[in-house]
Amino acid sequence: MKILNWQRNGYEVKGIGIHVIPGIGKTTIMSNLNGHDQVAKMFDIVFWLKVSEGKGNNSIKKLRAVIARRLDLTKKTRNPDEVAQSISAVLERMRYLILLDDVKETLELREIEISGSNNDSKIVLATRNRLICSGMKLDKETKLEHLTTDEAWVIFQDVENKDLIQGPKILPTAHKLCEECYGLPLLIAKVAPTFKLKSDPILWEGVLDN
Repeated sequence: MKILNWQRNGYEVKGIGIHVIPGIGKTTIMSNLNGHDQVAKMFDIVFWLKVSEGKGNNSIKKLRAVIARRLDLTKKTRNPDEVAQSISAVLERMRYLILLDDVKETLELREIEISGSNNDSKIVLATRNRLICSGMKLDKETKLEHLTTDEAWVIFQDVENKDLIQGPKILPTAHKLCEECYGLPLLIAKVAPTFKLKSDPILWEGVLDN
């Protein structure tokens, strides 16, 4: 995926924006990044927050709280300034990825106290509003309407049982079924799980015949 390649680009790419049209399934994409094997190898820790559940300063506070809980910092102090300083101090020693899902307004990332990190960490946000990406001065931005064939197949395999679909009798049908999802993550997320436990190739082929 293009986003994974950008995450490998080192220090020159820290902020990545994904402008997603309605119906594509931005949460599915972010979920895939959150649980992706390659992402786990690239970063020490991954934080994922659905920003639409809070607004403005509340979004920043909620993100800070999510990070503090993951780092087990809330037991030491509940003072907001001290928590922010503790977060910054801990993350300076870690390579992290922050996934911000469903961003609906411009956020000031410096308020999180981590945006100045120089340890090759990344922030990826998904939004339906292209102006948010430009307003936050991110390093890379992409408009996602449909996944490429390769990107769709990566997500399909991640949702599906990888070992199962690699079988020679199922693999060709799995490819065709993935193509029938037309590069839509939402559709892949609904279709792929229904086959996780189906090892009979006839069951797979029957879906394509309908």
